[in-house]
Amino acid sequence: MHASRKAAASQPVDFAQLAARLQDVSAGGATCARVLSPSPSGSTTPLFSQAEQEAEDLKEEIESYPALLEAGGRPPYPFHLLNEFFWDPEQYLEDSAYHDIILFWRSVPGRQGRTSFCTCHLWRWRKFCRVQEIIRERDVPSESTLIRAAEWDSWGEYVELYGQQEGQWSFEDYTRRIHQRMNGYGLSHPFRLKKDLKQQDKLTTWIEYLGYEFWSYHEDASYAKRFQRHHDVAWKKLLDSDVLRPGETCKTLSVFERMVKDAGEERRAKVTMESAAAAANVARKGNATSFSGYEGVSEADQKHLPRVQAAYTQAKATYELFKRRGDAITEFIQDIHTQIYHIVQSDSERHMLLLNWIQQQIPFVETEMKSCRDGETGDEGMVGGLQVDSGGITDSKDGERSDEHTHQNASTPRDPNQDEQGNSTSSGTDKRKRSCVEPDNLDLSKRPKQSSQDRPAGSLLPSDSDGVKPPAASL
Repeated sequence: MHASRKAAASQPVDFAQLAARLQDVSAGGATCARVLSPSPSGSTTPLFSQAEQEAEDLKEEIESYPALLEAGGRPPYPFHLLNEFFWDPEQYLEDSAYHDIILFWRSVPGRQGRTSFCTCHLWRWRKFCRVQEIIRERDVPSESTLIRAAEWDSWGEYVELYGQQEGQWSFEDYTRRIHQRMNGYGLSHPFRLKKDLKQQDKLTTWIEYLGYEFWSYHEDASYAKRFQRHHDVAWKKLLDSDVLRPGETCKTLSVFERMVKDAGEERRAKVTMESAAAAANVARKGNATSFSGYEGVSEADQKHLPRVQAAYTQAKATYELFKRRGDAITEFIQDIHTQIYHIVQSDSERHMLLLNWIQQQIPFVETEMKSCRDGETGDEGMVGGLQVDSGGITDSKDGERSDEHTHQNASTPRDPNQDEQGNSTSSGTDKRKRSCVEPDNLDLSKRPKQSSQDRPAGSLLPSDSDGVKPPAASL
């Protein structure tokens, strides 16, 4: 593991690939942290009011919940909490089941307004599904090509833009890379990918998704490591300038409030210096001409020229200190290598939140699979084409045993995707395979209610009158 990381760190920086990564981060922010759109005429009047935009976003969130289930993903919250997560997700930050996924999506760079969690996650999950499909259909030049191609709706669109992309990187290489990456980060959960997705169970797909997200994290962490040396040199130069205040760090220097405060201090110091300079100049002229009646200059000021001069000297020193501080910090912040380091370092830290959440879901997926086996096996001993025996699960077609999925965590924590009665609301599986848990048994009467003060007028709620129903399991 360490050898592979060291080798990766020594490779030259691919700025084209880095630009694509940063563009991906920006695209994620634009998709999932929507801002009010400007009018085509270029005026500042938005096309939608805030209330209209939020109503549209909520409607999209309601539609995205069942779409995410149908695509085989897992919503970040149970359906009965949809309203609360849309209007005030921070109330669940103290809940370990939701803490990481809330922070991951709420800390998207450039985020403004509400966060449509399922809409965002559906966008990301579909990219993963395209990765699955592409690598199972053809060989590609590299893993990076595979990930970039998944940004488009189809392989054909990607080829149309970049030309034919034939290569030798196969499904076997893809499988090997995921195993290496998972082992490299200390995750030893056994799994075996199937080239035919119809034959792949839900737990394996979820682990494959974890491997996909580890790629994004690994890319950001690798770039951060490459740019860290330049960042550390620039940071030491700033420390040696002796302009920082106690407690200031790299992160606090980029806080907007700090920038505004510093700019205000420098501006006021400059005004004070200019006033002191004018006063000293007048005092000097008055003292030289012994003209005590000079307008604005008192006889006391003329007698105390040293005091006025000292005030100017002090004001000038204060201004120069503020200006030197501002120039040094600006040079540090605007350094392109430092900027890139902070972007990829911040995104890798943010991505770790998503990885934590994905790993938290593994015991729940295992529990749902066990429920499927218990509920569908009966006396037949069959679960969707898989033969169950005391030694594990055996594929009824090729006799392959899947012992890796027989493990069950005896102390499984509470599934965050359950309603108040313990019914699963997010175990809908991939459209390639029948769901085992029907979320139609949700009691919508238990949905939390919100007062009109908690949301703007005209906002939508997933009520029966709106014709919104809980997402049905896909067949």
